[in-house]
Amino acid sequence: MSHKTLSFLGAILINVNVVVGSAFFLGAGTIAHSCGVWAPGVWLVCGLLLVPLAAALVYFAKRYPEAGGIYWYCEKTLGSWWGFISAWGYFVGTAAGNAAVLKAFTGALQSIPVFAQGMHFLSKIGIESTVLCVLLFAWISCSNISLFERMQVGFTFFKLIPLLVIVLGALFLGGVENIPQMPFNAMQFFGAIPVVLFAYIGIEACSAVIDKINNPERNGFRVLLISFSTIVALYTFLQACIIVMPRVNGVSPFLSIIPALTNNPVIATWGNALISAAITASFLGGFYGMFYFNNWILYSIGKDKSFIGSSYLTRLNAQGAPWVCVVSQSVLIILLFYLVQHDDHLFVMSDFGVGIAYLLTAYAYFWASKKKSALAAIASCLLLLILAVRNLVLSSPWNILPFVLILVFGIVGYLARKRLV
Repeated sequence: MSHKTLSFLGAILINVNVVVGSAFFLGAGTIAHSCGVWAPGVWLVCGLLLVPLAAALVYFAKRYPEAGGIYWYCEKTLGSWWGFISAWGYFVGTAAGNAAVLKAFTGALQSIPVFAQGMHFLSKIGIESTVLCVLLFAWISCSNISLFERMQVGFTFFKLIPLLVIVLGALFLGGVENIPQMPFNAMQFFGAIPVVLFAYIGIEACSAVIDKINNPERNGFRVLLISFSTIVALYTFLQACIIVMPRVNGVSPFLSIIPALTNNPVIATWGNALISAAITASFLGGFYGMFYFNNWILYSIGKDKSFIGSSYLTRLNAQGAPWVCVVSQSVLIILLFYLVQHDDHLFVMSDFGVGIAYLLTAYAYFWASKKKSALAAIASCLLLLILAVRNLVLSSPWNILPFVLILVFGIVGYLARKRLV
């Protein structure tokens, strides 16, 4: 078994890289268009709503620096049942989010002629590119954590390209006079928060493998605190950069900047090709990061013997990876990818499943610490869950049915396991 650990800086980069990327690239343009001058405030308000939750995660990271993170926080504080509900909701919600990112990734590949031709060729010979992508990352996830760290650092450098282009665009094209003036609309502002919440999912990701961070008792909570603060500041700043640029407030602002900076069609074409490739790579980085961490959530469920067949979930390969959990999550993502047709429904499912885990973690924080300030964590997480439920209710019942059935399947598996004990 591999005993490799994550460095302190490496863990911060991984946590930031897992969160910042695909969801921001997908939502920033839409939020700028709908909220105008108030768009950066949406990211800031959602971040502030998550501050109490971040405080809870930091508190528990000090007490329980072990793999499984968000699962153990609830299990050790509230008991086996609520620990399982938290972990299963998180696992399924994250899998739904991974399926959404995978849809975005395959859509991005379709817009690049070379890859589109390759995907068409694969489909002609009976190989689905989506399945191939999941299997590729399943195979990589069965390697040791050092490979995971190196790949995430590589994805981070790709991701910096479109982010730096936004900053440069704001410097050369931006101006306060360009900010779209529009009155505050509470419905649009708060209606955008669930979209933004999806972009924040993963702030707790490193807690799933916190025992693999170098000196977890000292560095685990520091990684969570620093990475969360960086993510909130980065989102707010980048959205502000977008709204100060004229002609860049459309749904795809990232591809509008270079043509606005130069009249040279060759530079504009190749520059946008580079940005498209970098954004596509960021989809892979986010998918791979959450995919990897999510396997350890399922592993913790098995380790606590909270699901039927738990002994299989705890099986590790020679590299120390939970290979049965990797296979299980791969199958779940592929099912969600094909059963749920709309990206928006997958986003809502992800918000709802992860929102359950967030709310239970906040309640566990209150129960364990007895601090009145922990009530703020419960209130903020409850508000976020209510907004997610609202969007879930507005979604098509047929599209959310697979998600509900998977949640029920987990509960049945838990009850079956407890009956056998």
